[in-house]
Amino acid sequence: MKIKIITWLVIATIATTWALAYANSNTGSEITNKIRGEFHKMEWAESLQWKMMWQRKWIKWAWMQLTADEKAKVATMTADEKKTFYTAKITEAKAKKIARENVMDKLINWEILTDSEKAVLAEIKTERAAMKAKQADMKAKMDAIKPILEKKKAWTTLTADEQAQLDAFKATNKQFWKMGKM
Repeated sequence: MKIKIITWLVIATIATTWALAYANSNTGSEITNKIRGEFHKMEWAESLQWKMMWQRKWIKWAWMQLTADEKAKVATMTADEKKTFYTAKITEAKAKKIARENVMDKLINWEILTDSEKAVLAEIKTERAAMKAKQADMKAKMDAIKPILEKKKAWTTLTADEQAQLDAFKATNKQFWKMGKM
């Protein structure tokens, strides 16, 4: 998908450049200015779309980080309250990211960590251990379900037990199905 988007952007850029050069060499400046204006409008619209997509991505990420209580509170908030809430969450996440990068930089440079930086390091270690455990669990689940998926891919009839196992896997692991991987 990214390659298609980049290819179309390159083609659009080349076509626009050619059109501007042709218009500049063959006609008066009035047409050239009109084409340039349309090109700048297109550039502005693309940057606006990118910014909006980026904001949606951050909000989706912030939603995934919320606890059940926070999600319940957000459901009752007005649009302005949601905006301030998400802005605060995003700011907090960015500050946390910067703190983590500073800890990494200090570790790389063999510098001594302060107590607050040691707490950040302990948090990083805990999250990495949890992530590795989750990845191992997901790999074990995939290894268990892979023969059933291969059987289904080959259009072989599944037994009732295999179908029940596949249905249970689908119900508990929705992230695999949302990505279109299965």
